[in-house]
Amino acid sequence: EIKRLRKEYLNLFTDLSKRYDSMEWWNSHIASKNSSSSPLQLNITYLFCAKKIIDDFIDNQNQKRLIFIADSRALLESIAILGAKRNFNIFQHKKRIILISYLKLLLLYLARISVFMWRNYRNRKIAFSILKPISFNRSINKKRVLIRSWITKGTLNENGVYIDRNFGVLPDWLKSKDYEVMILPMFFNLDMSMKDLYLLIKKQNVRFLILDHYLELFDYFKAIYMGWKGINIPLKNISFEKIDLTPLFIEIQLQEGFGLGALSAYLCYPLLKRLKETGVEIDRFYYPFENNAPEKLFIMGCKKYFSDSEVIAFQHTAWYENQMGMFLGHNEAKYHPIADKIICSGPIYL
Repeated sequence: EIKRLRKEYLNLFTDLSKRYDSMEWWNSHIASKNSSSSPLQLNITYLFCAKKIIDDFIDNQNQKRLIFIADSRALLESIAILGAKRNFNIFQHKKRIILISYLKLLLLYLARISVFMWRNYRNRKIAFSILKPISFNRSINKKRVLIRSWITKGTLNENGVYIDRNFGVLPDWLKSKDYEVMILPMFFNLDMSMKDLYLLIKKQNVRFLILDHYLELFDYFKAIYMGWKGINIPLKNISFEKIDLTPLFIEIQLQEGFGLGALSAYLCYPLLKRLKETGVEIDRFYYPFENNAPEKLFIMGCKKYFSDSEVIAFQHTAWYENQMGMFLGHNEAKYHPIADKIICSGPIYL
């Protein structure tokens, strides 16, 4: 079913990207179309599969009952609407109480905001106690490169020889060509405390740009405000093949509200602003390309504050046809934050 829907599904996002083009839109998993981080694509596909099942059911006189089971309330309600339009008797088990649902969401949002602020307070304190901010000296007359890369367990070692998880020996090669190289780390799936991690970073033979050294208190609160704007994007009138998909979109919008990943991903934008304000010049940016939400505001920040610098992405893994995040709809590139160049290893990556 997803193959049949593919082209128009992508074009739907062209319209949405044009309609909601904003920082809060691009910082959402909805805009990235990533089927791994958001169930939206699956739920839309399931809805059209349910429609086909209902249509086939009408033509089959031997069947008396249809039962749909799903973990998405919006999906079940959308299926119920399809059935009601065909005069089916609809029974929904344990229909939720809206007030209780919103109270649960409010508590979830407060918990996420609290964790976000606590983590950043803790990480900022540790960063200043262990690491020194990078001293930028443009008089050295070297071109400066910033590499944004993922740091996970096993990436750093005790001997201090840094091998980049995404870019391999690129940092060393650039240094051999007389570039000044900085690593902007993104952390995931760590097997140690931030204190131990920063102690390891201190030993590495490449300079790490730690965002907590440059952000101001206002920037963290601005991230929370961005989360507020995200849950208030006015999603409405989203239809596909005459089926209203708005409830599916709103459900995901509310579920991912104030997500820790989205709040943290926003911080790279004010980081680039703060660097520019201090007079730092960066000639080129590299980042691992997955076309996911964490990349969007980074790209937007690069292009706004370092408009003369080149942004280069490296597609470091293979993707499948049903991973729609790797494809753009017709003319979507006019609105979609994207690198100046995307480096691939061959046709399998395209």
